[in-house]
Amino acid sequence: DVPNWAWSVLGGIQPERIAEIASGLSNDGLMQRFIPINVRDQIDDIDAAADDELSQWWATSVEGLFDMRNHSTVYSFTDDAQPVFDSLRSKVKRLARDERGNQKLKQALTKLPATAATLCMVFHFLEHSGPGKGDKPPREVPMHTTEQVAALTLEYLVPGLRFFYEDILNGNEIEHQVQWVAGHILAHALDKITIGDIAHKYKPLQGPKHRTTCKNVLLQLEAMGWVTITGETATRMTATVNPTVHGDYKARAEKERAAREATRREIEQDGKARKAGQ
Repeated sequence: DVPNWAWSVLGGIQPERIAEIASGLSNDGLMQRFIPINVRDQIDDIDAAADDELSQWWATSVEGLFDMRNHSTVYSFTDDAQPVFDSLRSKVKRLARDERGNQKLKQALTKLPATAATLCMVFHFLEHSGPGKGDKPPREVPMHTTEQVAALTLEYLVPGLRFFYEDILNGNEIEHQVQWVAGHILAHALDKITIGDIAHKYKPLQGPKHRTTCKNVLLQLEAMGWVTITGETATRMTATVNPTVHGDYKARAEKERAAREATRREIEQDGKARKAGQ
């Protein structure tokens, strides 16, 4: 048995790959326990020498943290640091409460206060680790450390989470939605389609809150040459299907029809089995 077991993971992965992996995960909160760091593409390579001072600080800090591993002290905030953390926690909880469109982002924001508390400890220990810093940090985390974590959380981690869940992961969802609607067009040999048709046939996009997403799907299909938008209001959008897609994707249309019919039969049989078991 390992008391207080913890596992830290650090690694890099391409946005497209993590979006693919995330689409297959159950909604159990595992992904939301990671802190995504979004790194910009480096256009021009920089040939620079390593920062020896920084490398030495890192090495001594890690050694200092390792030497403090057996301390079981209970830590708390100073009197002036506690309101700073309470304010941070309230702000993040409010952001999570107000997030209604993206449940994965909502979960990540809900876990962020606990992450911020952990970061306060990490910052506190780093400040007091290394040669000549003493055996262990003071038992109270000061206000300046808590302010650093609050700034990091609100100015960097929250925007990073929004970019990760709304742009990187959601981009993969939009691609899946476009593919589903394209398959629906082929399977039913449609010559026109509306956002109402999409919402009616595709359960994940049912309801007024998904109206904008349905419009974006049609706009994506128009950009791909599949449809032409022929009418749009604040609540409606109509598109005419490019007739050439039915000829160009005839084999795909047959596969779509067969797959959707198989799904329909499976649902029908499952329903009969449920009724028989009642």
